Amino acid sequence: MNPVPLFLIIVSLPLLLGGCGEKVIYDNVTLEIKDSIFIDPENGTPYSGKVASTRPNEIDQWKEMEGFLKNGKWHGKLVTYYNDGGGFNGPSGSITKIDQVYDNGSIIGQTSWYKNGEKAGERKYDNGIPKLFTAFNDDGVKTFERRYKDGVVFAEIRFHLNGKMKHMAIPEPNGTTYISSKQKYWNEKGEPIDKFEARELDQRVAAENKAIPLSDLLYKITDESVTITGCKKAYGKLVIPRKIENKYVTEIAFAAFNKRRYLNSITIPSGVNSIGIGSFGGCTYLTKVFFEKGSQLQEIPIESFTNCSNLSKFDIPKNVKWIGDYAFSGCSSLDSITISSSVKEIGNASFLECVNLKSIIFLGDAPKEGRGVFKGSTPTIYRKPEAKGWGDTFAGRPVKLISEKP
Repeated sequence: MNPVPLFLIIVSLPLLLGGCGEKVIYDNVTLEIKDSIFIDPENGTPYSGKVASTRPNEIDQWKEMEGFLKNGKWHGKLVTYYNDGGGFNGPSGSITKIDQVYDNGSIIGQTSWYKNGEKAGERKYDNGIPKLFTAFNDDGVKTFERRYKDGVVFAEIRFHLNGKMKHMAIPEPNGTTYISSKQKYWNEKGEPIDKFEARELDQRVAAENKAIPLSDLLYKITDESVTITGCKKAYGKLVIPRKIENKYVTEIAFAAFNKRRYLNSITIPSGVNSIGIGSFGGCTYLTKVFFEKGSQLQEIPIESFTNCSNLSKFDIPKNVKWIGDYAFSGCSSLDSITISSSVKEIGNASFLECVNLKSIIFLGDAPKEGRGVFKGSTPTIYRKPEAKGWGDTFAGRPVKLISEKP
């Protein structure tokens, strides 16, 4: 018969002292034994094992603890849950769970916290000394890092949503302010920019995620229709309603949104049949223009979208007959446009200096062309095989069949 190893006897003895259903008090928390648990023979407190707890007056907060409590100090893993979301380092309704690792009552390992089941942030340690703090947005994308050296902050970094660095700041020795000469900024492509360009970029990104309230719209009512005349704060996305005060919106006035640079996108209802000259000119951060199906718009007037430098695509509505002079001039990001079969005439310099314009698709017969339609632009024209009036070139640019479009 083989003898029983001495260490098994030593380990088994405290195990026999524990049991399910016991309760102890730690840090004003009632700890309820969840599994078998070792008992510290010196003072009878839990020594090792798994416990769960509830705070008597905080029923929406509870803990899971895996490790051991010795001399009143916790060693091991501690998970805290906040059922009401009013938890650690975040607004009410956000943080729902925190993971922490302790040794002798001090946090030594990675601490992570969660929002609605997704990791919202984490803090890493090296032998109990802070090493790295990271924050994530609701989509799990890293947005911020605080880096430590010997437990002291030496850099804070913010990130663009594509993962590239956006801003790095080096703190002063007091740790509360930043050395201006050591702050660096980058755009979304990773290219260095100055702080003024960075501020502009922040404004543009913020505008992409904000809806303009309809209460900010300016308008006038004439007879049975509504004309939009402008906006108090054109900052973000604007959806113009079909009706205001139970009357249809039919017109956007002259220069209504001219040079409202932080207008990010606009949706124009189908009942609008007229937009004024220069109505969106100089909206440098305008990226998208949506026309509702069945749009009654008759023309794209003079300078209506001139110098909208971030507008990349545009589809001309089906009822438009004329594209006015300089309508899209200076739209340096415009790379493609589709022109409906209803268009009969394109005005002078309509696409002047659209330096990135690569292709224009015409869905109908060749329209009448003005002077210098594509001056400073180099698009290829694509047409339908059955369309009439086309030659090998149009306004000095090569014409090909749509089937030849790469």
